[in-house]
Amino acid sequence: MATAKLAVYDTSKGFSSFVKHYFSKRVDIEVCTSKKKFSLEWFKNFKHCFFVVNDIEDLFNLMKVAQLHNEVVAGSPSRILEMKIKTVNDQDVKVMDFSLNKNELMLYIDNYLKNNQLLE
Repeated sequence: MATAKLAVYDTSKGFSSFVKHYFSKRVDIEVCTSKKKFSLEWFKNFKHCFFVVNDIEDLFNLMKVAQLHNEVVAGSPSRILEMKIKTVNDQDVKVMDFSLNKNELMLYIDNYLKNNQLLE
């Protein structure tokens, strides 16, 4: 399993573009932005994953990924879906607050990547 790579699942493409823009020079990032291309096999190649839940189908996909015992950080722009993510939390899914401003979000991601030795 590759430990130096980060998976980002984001069907809205906004968060994944943000992460790639600010962190791709410092960490190897691979992105899945299509529900049609969702595959548990793809996620098995990563130990760490940021997962954006935009709708109920994404929530079900998150539940599948969480069972792989990967390090998953999930968040949603929808407060209702964010509450649903917290029910998956007992499977070691960390919940990211999407109401953070850009600088706070960058700091959160940077700290996560450093704490998990994905960044120097």
